Formats: sequence, C-alpha cells, structure tokens
Amino acid sequence: IPMLIKGLGVDRFGVLSLAWMFIGYFSLFDLGLGRALTKLVAEKIGAGEEKEIPSLAWTSLFLMAALGVVGAAAVYSVSPWLVRHVLKIPYVLQAETIQSFRLFAFSVPIVISTAGLRGILEAQQRFDLTNAVRIPMGVFTFLGPVLVLSFSHSLVPIIAILLIGRVVAWAVHLMFCLHAMPSLRRRVALQRRVIGPLFRFGGWI
Repeated sequence: IPMLIKGLGVDRFGVLSLAWMFIGYFSLFDLGLGRALTKLVAEKIGAGEEKEIPSLAWTSLFLMAALGVVGAAAVYSVSPWLVRHVLKIPYVLQAETIQSFRLFAFSVPIVISTAGLRGILEAQQRFDLTNAVRIPMGVFTFLGPVLVLSFSHSLVPIIAILLIGRVVAWAVHLMFCLHAMPSLRRRVALQRRVIGPLFRFGGWI
C-alpha cells in the first residue's frame, strides 16, 4: 500500500480504493443466487439426486450472467454521473476515472458468475479448491497494481490488470467445477422450474 500511494499519489490511490470497494458491492447484483445455488446443490447431493445438479447449476449460472450484464450496463451508464456528482472526483482525474470505472463495469458479470461457480464448489465442501483461488487473488489484488507501476501511473492499466485477474480466476473456478463434478460437462441444460426456488431463497438471503 505505501508503494501504491507513492506511485499513484493520494487521489489516484483513493480512486483505486473505491474500485476495490465496488468489487465487493458488485455481488449485490446476483440477488442472492450464489448462496441459493450453494444451498440447493448441497440439498441435491444430500438427497442423492446428483443427476439434477447440472441443469440447476447451468440455469443458475445463466441467470447470474444475465444479471451481471444488466449490472455492467448500469455501472457503465452511471459512471460519469457517479464520478462528477456523487464521488466528486477532482476535475483533473475525472476523465481517467470514468474510463477506469467503465472498464471495471465489464468485471461485473465475471464477479457474479464466479460467485456461482464458487457456490458449486462450496456445496461439495471443496474449500481446498476455493481457497486455492481466493488466496492468490487476494494477493494479486494488491500486487497487480504494484507491478503496473513499473510502466504506468495511470488508473486505466491498473484496472485492466485487475479485470484480467478476475477473468483468470473465473476460468480457474470453472475448471475446478468441471473437475469436481464431471456431470457438468456431459449435460448443459436450462430448467425453468428451478428458477422459482432460486429466486425465493436468494431473495430471502
């Protein structure tokens, strides 16, 4: 953090801190579907109904990706208003911050669907696999921006490297899910009847 403050300056570091914070709040866009997926997959495993899991999982992931796209469009659209009127970013940083926030918007579907993939692993109690991604990503969240400082002090490449990290984490989660539950490879299907239970429990969450 001291290296980032020195390299970026206080104002840019403040914007980066806001970007980190927004990553956490992006999970609100999934409307609780990630936790609902964990619960329902765990119930299917406990009841010996594993054959129903692929359609449940893919339906949930599709819904989460769709919600993520809506969230991304919202973040992209309101970025200028957010930067100028809500956060009141200094004028000299406004254009850079708007560009960074709009780039960051593309991570919303990735973050939300990653939560769903992680939920599938947690339902199987594969916390070894989830932690194998979570710990390196926690380090990369800080180390990635530090590495960018060697060639740029702009927020845009820093946000870009964080976005790339999220995409890699999503791909690794997907790989782990397909490894831990091979049936997901064999049957990619959507099922309308699981939508109600997902949203009911997700809404309660």
